[in-house]
Amino acid sequence: HALCPEKAPTLVSVYKRLEKSYFDFFTGQIFESCVLGCLMFIAMTWAQVPYALLIAVLTSIFAFVPYVGAWFACGIGAILILFDDPRKALICVIVYAVVQFVENQFIYPKVVGNSVNLPAIYILLSAMIGAKLFGVVGIIFAIPLVAVTVEIVREDVHARLKNLNNKTKTNFE
Repeated sequence: HALCPEKAPTLVSVYKRLEKSYFDFFTGQIFESCVLGCLMFIAMTWAQVPYALLIAVLTSIFAFVPYVGAWFACGIGAILILFDDPRKALICVIVYAVVQFVENQFIYPKVVGNSVNLPAIYILLSAMIGAKLFGVVGIIFAIPLVAVTVEIVREDVHARLKNLNNKTKTNFE
């Protein structure tokens, strides 16, 4: 307020939106990580893969990084299983790939999209663009940033349309 009083209300508004968006995103991310861990445990148990619980817990932890984080858990699990039974390691990777595909295409965009109020396609695009521009950090921070940007643009468009409608009504009266 002291440095730029004319811009302070706008800056505070944007900051509050960013704060809410990041909180909602991280909450959705935590929920989604738990869902993915449970799905992995069920699938790995069904496929009789050793260390199913360990892999599921690692998946829940690493899945906090969208799209790529859970694959680190797969790698660790596959290496552990490789020492026990090489065939099961291959089964582990195949089961993991199937569950990850389903989760990344259907569950993740829906859960996180609902948490930040974005359509699934925006989630996918913002994560891909964020990854391309800034790597893992870009994946984590792009989705909430896009959510805030879309919200601000929506409000601006609605305000402009409302203003345009008011001008049109005045001209005809």
